[in-house]
Amino acid sequence: MTSSMTAFARSQSEHDWGTLICEIRSVNHRYLEPSFRLPDSLRHLESALRDLLRNSLQRGKVEVQIKWMASSGGNTHLNLNNAMLDQLQQATAAIAARFPDSNPPDPLDLLRWPGVIAEAEQDTKIIDEKALALFRATLDLLQAQRKREGEQLRGLIEDRLQQISNIVAGIRRDMVSILQAQADRIKT
Repeated sequence: MTSSMTAFARSQSEHDWGTLICEIRSVNHRYLEPSFRLPDSLRHLESALRDLLRNSLQRGKVEVQIKWMASSGGNTHLNLNNAMLDQLQQATAAIAARFPDSNPPDPLDLLRWPGVIAEAEQDTKIIDEKALALFRATLDLLQAQRKREGEQLRGLIEDRLQQISNIVAGIRRDMVSILQAQADRIKT
């Protein structure tokens, strides 16, 4: 079956913990060249996504983007990394002792510090499973789109081949008169 190299697929899934969006875009390329844009919380899935992609496609420049938007509902729980907070408290106390006129840190700034808020492990496993399932579904849509476009291309190519066959048949039919006309031209 003929498949096009150019296609686009987008899928979205809504959950109580947020929304996942997956977009896959492919264009013609000699080899398989995937690129991934993933949120930091899903970056660890890149090798699994790459393997799934490699098992499904052989060629093309493929751009994959997965977005995760956490819901603002009441199901989000903050898990604070108390060890990290203790280290930050000691560091800010040392700074305050050295610079007594400095302002104390804003608690919201402390929450933004990398590693202070830890995600619940079971939530990330669920999100990982849903992200992989969404990627597979989007990849299936991409392949279906490539096949649809490939069938359209096949139809166009078959039409052109039929036109060429008609032209060749017309030339074969008129070959005797064409050769006679050329022979007459050479004689005169």
